[in-house]
Amino acid sequence: PVLAPHERLYQRLLASNRDEGDDLLEAAVKTQSPVEVCDAVIIPTLQLAEGDSERGLLPEAKRSMVLDHIERWADEFDASREIPAAPPGNPTTPTFGRNVLCIPAEDQADLITTKLLDRVLQDQGVRSRLVRNGSWAEQARPDAVIVSALPPDAFTSARHVCRAIRAKWPDVPVIVGLWN
Repeated sequence: PVLAPHERLYQRLLASNRDEGDDLLEAAVKTQSPVEVCDAVIIPTLQLAEGDSERGLLPEAKRSMVLDHIERWADEFDASREIPAAPPGNPTTPTFGRNVLCIPAEDQADLITTKLLDRVLQDQGVRSRLVRNGSWAEQARPDAVIVSALPPDAFTSARHVCRAIRAKWPDVPVIVGLWN
């Protein structure tokens, strides 16, 4: 049977065929929106890697190689974005122009999902910024915080981050994105 795009991407990355993986991602970007690429290709590929790692089917070295490649692609994806002269979105919507912190729950997979989320929010006119673990406490009070977590191991880490945020900013809305 024909594999779904995220399965093909994962298969190519497991086989260390990064060029074909890049070709798959580039084809997806040409035919889908950034949100669709994240939802249909990138996040499901990360889920496959995390699930296989959790079940002991993916050695740590191979997991790291897969995540490194996807993170490198996410960085390129963000760098290639054209910044519009006027921000998109509707200035009358509640999220337009808000100051949102995007925080990864714990590991590299969470960081990748956070980078992608930050990109999508900025494309929608939200003033968001990615803040890595620990350094968020040094930031000025935001209007909202989004903790990005990719199961299966993300629940405990996300809970700890949320508690720390609540202790510092009890009145700031906190959203947890569990990407599955």
